[in-house]
Amino acid sequence: QEHTAAQFSLNEGIDLYNKGDYNGAVKRLGGANEIWAGDKAIQVSALKYLAFSYCVTSRQALCRQQFEKALKLDPNFDLAPGERGHPLWSPVFDRVKKQSK
Repeated sequence: QEHTAAQFSLNEGIDLYNKGDYNGAVKRLGGANEIWAGDKAIQVSALKYLAFSYCVTSRQALCRQQFEKALKLDPNFDLAPGERGHPLWSPVFDRVKKQSK
């Protein structure tokens, strides 16, 4: 049951992100307690979209922190092929990934 609530909130957050409502995505993902009670994959996904939202709204430090949290949860966390090379978040992610090794 928790899993579905977490997944639902995650999907809502991603939906807001995809519509370009980055602040809305941050509020939805960051404020959804059920996500942080959900399984690791859901948390990592939420952190990734939080990081993307922060990076595209020029909040580099917050962006970096989300990537750091995601890599702590899952040391194998990586960007999907379609997400790599993005001018705003790729350099931040690459730096964090190097430091986490």
